[in-house]
Amino acid sequence: MNTPNIQIRFDHRNVADSESLAKYAYPKLEHVCQHGRVHDVTMTCSVENGLHKISVNLHMPQRFNENIEATSRDMYVTVDEIMPKIERVIKERTAIIGSPGHVSAARPHDVFDESEEDI
Repeated sequence: MNTPNIQIRFDHRNVADSESLAKYAYPKLEHVCQHGRVHDVTMTCSVENGLHKISVNLHMPQRFNENIEATSRDMYVTVDEIMPKIERVIKERTAIIGSPGHVSAARPHDVFDESEEDI
């Protein structure tokens, strides 16, 4: 499975770059993204009104973009809170993509219903 393009950004208004936070979040994002086909992940960290906020933008197949947010008093706790949300969205979308709503001509299927076989 291909590794998605993962970017971790910091809003420079109220928070500076934190290499340790990026090292903490990157492996978690990599692990969560293994549950489905994800093209790009952009994680933006900021501080608003004394609360640490993380916003994640997921880009998946079929032009699916999802924005996910989490807020808490500690940035590391916020990272831990947002990971299950990301995982849930990826699994839900992968289930939708993985189950086509049409019958493929290449896949074996019953041509006749049971009622038509008696004729």
